[in-house]
Amino acid sequence: MLQVTNIDVAYGDVQVLFDVSLDIKEGELVAVIGANGAGKTTLLKTISGILKPQKGSIAFEDKTISDLYPDKIVGGGIVHVPEGRLLFPEMSVTENLRMGAFLTKNKGTIADRMEQVFTLFPRLKEREKQAAGTLSGGEQQMLAIGRGIMAKPKLLMMDEPSLGLSPKLVGQVFDLTQQINKEWASPCCWWNKMCAIRARSQIAPLSWRMGVLY
Repeated sequence: MLQVTNIDVAYGDVQVLFDVSLDIKEGELVAVIGANGAGKTTLLKTISGILKPQKGSIAFEDKTISDLYPDKIVGGGIVHVPEGRLLFPEMSVTENLRMGAFLTKNKGTIADRMEQVFTLFPRLKEREKQAAGTLSGGEQQMLAIGRGIMAKPKLLMMDEPSLGLSPKLVGQVFDLTQQINKEWASPCCWWNKMCAIRARSQIAPLSWRMGVLY
């Protein structure tokens, strides 16, 4: 489904990724872990088209996407839930969710997807008119994931989905990841070093495979 082959990625003169490869098959749930600064977010941004590899290639469903802009990659089925959630704080829960479906013009389709998100995250339904910036950390993470789901991804990539959450909420995020994997897409989760250490007993059975960047 996704093939990342021998890519090098740099920020200016500073190279971050060296000859990195990754393969994700349809239906898999894959976790990539590594120390802070290892390049997990850089890898995700490169797959998303925000950064371009200096060497190597990226293919999705047997089509090269290395040279595509992010909106084209989203349109092809890859969705990126960024680290730190990056919600629109002054906009309501419903408005943030609609932003996730910006490539969809059919209002009926958008309404159906939103109802599915509310089924997955009932708390968001209770807060649908509330400004995103006033939600709790856990609720904001639900909203960030729900916004990603609104694009109906074939591959959902989540960067640090447990960042800043309590241990109880981290467990809930893990459970939701499994549910999304079964019902929606193939989540690919990025975890930082501390999260991997703190929750390794949950990550290992959660994912089909794990990759390490170092």
